[in-house]
Amino acid sequence: MPDTSFLELAEEKIVSGRQDQIRSGFDLIINELAQIRQQLPAREWKRFAEEDCRNHSIIQVLQQDPLIWRSLHQPRGYAGDGELIDFMFAVEDGFTPPALQQATPLGQKIHLNSLQEEGPRAVRSRRRVIVEKINQLAQHKPDLQILALACGHLREAKYITALQTKSLGRFIAVDHDKNNLAVVDKEFGPSGVETVVASLRDIIRGHLIHTNFDFIYSAGLFDYLSLPTAQRVTEILFNKLNPGGHLLVANYVPNIRSVGFLEAFMNWWLVYRSRPELLAVSDTLPSRQIRNYNVSMDECQYIAILDIERK
Repeated sequence: MPDTSFLELAEEKIVSGRQDQIRSGFDLIINELAQIRQQLPAREWKRFAEEDCRNHSIIQVLQQDPLIWRSLHQPRGYAGDGELIDFMFAVEDGFTPPALQQATPLGQKIHLNSLQEEGPRAVRSRRRVIVEKINQLAQHKPDLQILALACGHLREAKYITALQTKSLGRFIAVDHDKNNLAVVDKEFGPSGVETVVASLRDIIRGHLIHTNFDFIYSAGLFDYLSLPTAQRVTEILFNKLNPGGHLLVANYVPNIRSVGFLEAFMNWWLVYRSRPELLAVSDTLPSRQIRNYNVSMDECQYIAILDIERK
């Protein structure tokens, strides 16, 4: 198996508590893991990540950052819950999560570095894409009907102008996690957002809301789906669109430098897709019903975004 001596050097840099050394330590880990991940077969990489990396003493240092701790331990049983994603949004939304307030001084410094990594930056960029799209559509259709799938804490709602002025037709937020939806109910229910508990299995079985929408989006769900499942979900969502409606789905792309760090030290395993691979999730749609489609990149170039318009 690969040499792990770089982790000792990185640990020494990070525990110094100096911001420049913490950054240097992170860069060392990320760059070394990127090379190792590229060189090893998938099964050997997974074993190296889960055994060699997570049994190293540096894990005790890194998880002083509550973002890394939550991702690694997954207290709700899955990666990327609403509370974890809130850490990534907090820097823009002007609040400090309680877990960060309770973190060690070193953990808080590590967290500052974590927020500048590709994953958190892309999450914030992805939200801006969604907000811009909804605000644009709402200008042309005041009674816009929206469905958000795998919504988490729906933090984009804070920046949707038509929601704040209560000029949307309907906004339904769907998630499998009742804890996520409790936050949505509390913070955005007064603005008119409705919540629905539904699992991926419910969606595939057709147990979704029996009405159609002008805009359906899923920001993070497709990062966890195999191609056949992603295609099936795309079919179901496309069929829920009104004429002229849009379906938007996003997916992390493969060329992210910190993928090895996410997998080894954050236990965050995603399905990465290039732009052509994301477009392939729409291959089973009836082309005669598609008016237009576009695959773009977020401003960070870390997330591909597929926008399909129905005739």
